[in-house]
Amino acid sequence: MARKTKIEALITRQRILNAALEIFSSKGFTSTSLSDISTLANVTRGAIYWHFENKDDILHEIFCDFEVMKSEHIKPFHVMLNTNPLIALKEALIKTLDIIYHDKKQAKIMSLIFFDRELAYKNNSVRNIRKNILFNDGDIESALTKCKESGIYQESFDIQKNATMIRIFVIGIIECWLTEPDKFNLFQDGEKAIARFLDTTPII
Repeated sequence: MARKTKIEALITRQRILNAALEIFSSKGFTSTSLSDISTLANVTRGAIYWHFENKDDILHEIFCDFEVMKSEHIKPFHVMLNTNPLIALKEALIKTLDIIYHDKKQAKIMSLIFFDRELAYKNNSVRNIRKNILFNDGDIESALTKCKESGIYQESFDIQKNATMIRIFVIGIIECWLTEPDKFNLFQDGEKAIARFLDTTPII
């Protein structure tokens, strides 16, 4: 009986998180009330307070889930970094697009991060995730440094500037797709765009 109760509690918690993300991404964090979340999740406000302190706590848990996903998907990048840094970087960037395209939950998190300007202004977590949306801080620079050390790029190659350009390019692809998802296939077309972009690096 206790085991069943624990499982039911976990299911309820996930329903609350899913409902909150759905409304946050469409209505905005500030405009969403706990009543909105409880209605969509089909739970009482008391159930929400059983699992979370407040709306900010719900948002924090959503972002924690995102960070867990990101840490899992960049593991192959770190494994391959020392042997083939350019391929490691390319495959990790493409994997990011793959996840956002095929996982509706991650796409909603991206919409929240990119388009809820008020939230981004007030919340440090949102700003940090937006800054490091592709990798952890410094990972792109590490890959480009390895490329430079192995002779893929010339001595004059500016690591910091090119890392910034890569972030701008890939984040731009994601943001364009979130705005107009019917215009192109984020995964297939994005994969080709990233491959061409990295093949023409260095830009600066």
